[in-house]
Amino acid sequence: MATYADLQARIIRETNRDDLNDTLALSLTQAIQDSIQFYADQRFWFNEQIATSVTVLNNEYVSLPTGVNFRKLDRFAITIGATQYPLRPQSLVTIEDWAKAIQTQGQPTDYAVAGYADIPTYRLWPRPNAVFPLTWVGVVDLGTLSAETDTNSWCTYGAALIVARAKMLLYRDQFRDTEGAQIAANAEAQQLSTLKVETARRLGTGHMRSSW
Repeated sequence: MATYADLQARIIRETNRDDLNDTLALSLTQAIQDSIQFYADQRFWFNEQIATSVTVLNNEYVSLPTGVNFRKLDRFAITIGATQYPLRPQSLVTIEDWAKAIQTQGQPTDYAVAGYADIPTYRLWPRPNAVFPLTWVGVVDLGTLSAETDTNSWCTYGAALIVARAKMLLYRDQFRDTEGAQIAANAEAQQLSTLKVETARRLGTGHMRSSW
């Protein structure tokens, strides 16, 4: 599997700038990190994930499943009996008002994001009266690349896209090369289109949703 070092080496090779390996190494690192963050919220087949956890009796707060950080949560559901029910998103103020007005336990029906740190917590309403399975579906953060041997799907499936954008940033902001930046931007657009087509092929159902 390709690594962070492979991404760096490819950019150095394609730009023919050996100084990215020494005096401009920090600029190279920043360009790669900025490129990954730019696309981290977009859905591709390799950054969509399903994870599970459980509630705690009489505790309305739940954390994300261990090792998973959802950048975009598409579905948050609770399993009661053999049936899965989507939890309804609310504002934290709404959940707080409900909790003050009605001190109750039961089967949770709603939730709010309770913290906006790097890894948020979620508040359920009403407070769980039992241990219920939870299912999370969405776009996940693939983790930080720092050591040369680090790897994730941005180094493999998304490598061409990240390389193209990082080159565009370097040409535009570091080298002040307008022509190089435009060529890299065109390559970035092409790679993005390719990934979107592949994502549609892998994640698509082949069925159209009715408009009524």
